[in-house]
Amino acid sequence: MRLEDHVAIITGGARGIGRGIALRFADEGANVVIAELDEETGRATASEVEAKGRRALVVGCDVTNPSDVQAMVDATLAEFGQIDILVNNAGLGQQVIEVVDLDVAEWDRVMSVNITGVFGGSQAVAREMMRREYGKIINISSVNGVSAPPLVAAYNASKWAVLGFNKTLAIELAPYKINVNAICPGPVDTDFQKANMSERAAVMGIEVSDLRERLRQSVPLQRWTRPEDLAAAATFLASQDSVHMTGEHLIVSGGLSGVSGVAPKRKSSS
Repeated sequence: MRLEDHVAIITGGARGIGRGIALRFADEGANVVIAELDEETGRATASEVEAKGRRALVVGCDVTNPSDVQAMVDATLAEFGQIDILVNNAGLGQQVIEVVDLDVAEWDRVMSVNITGVFGGSQAVAREMMRREYGKIINISSVNGVSAPPLVAAYNASKWAVLGFNKTLAIELAPYKINVNAICPGPVDTDFQKANMSERAAVMGIEVSDLRERLRQSVPLQRWTRPEDLAAAATFLASQDSVHMTGEHLIVSGGLSGVSGVAPKRKSSS
């Protein structure tokens, strides 16, 4: 097992991509800390990890709150005595809306989780990893971080920012033998994506099923990305197989290089 007795913190680890990574890490021998706002859901995933013979800890954590983030680190060290891997997975989508109508409060809400949360988690964990001169930090970005689909400017900007932060952090932590890399998922068939698809379809005036099928057909490998696909990439980046990679990003999208398209024209107010 590639992650035997490693300790991994996964933010947003209770469902979707985070859950997929938690279960795969457990299969690879890791003990898992699930940092999650919804502790009840976190406990359900922890039970699945424990069923695989690994230890799990659930920590209630709002990644936008520095006190919560530090408490997450302290709880992990108290329980396991070390932190080997951090997966900055916690994230959220945004209201599907044009830039000219995007409220600054919505912009700030998205940024606070998707990039400030990545910064805060990385900063707190990096201090411990620097002391040990070992660690793997994996930041979850998106294909939206290398492209620019319309109607989700805040989300796009936050995911582009993750990649810029990823590069800088990798350079700064390289002297401490800490690897920092990112994953850019394509459209993943999770509850998160289903909610986004429903809102986007309504804005576009088409059926959700039609939009989902259009997106599926745009993927060269002809299917949606699955949490298991991201978990495989995360396992590679968390293991010594990627020891000579840092500051990089892996696009796991079935060959989809980016999501774009023309936004619908605004309806006349006359």
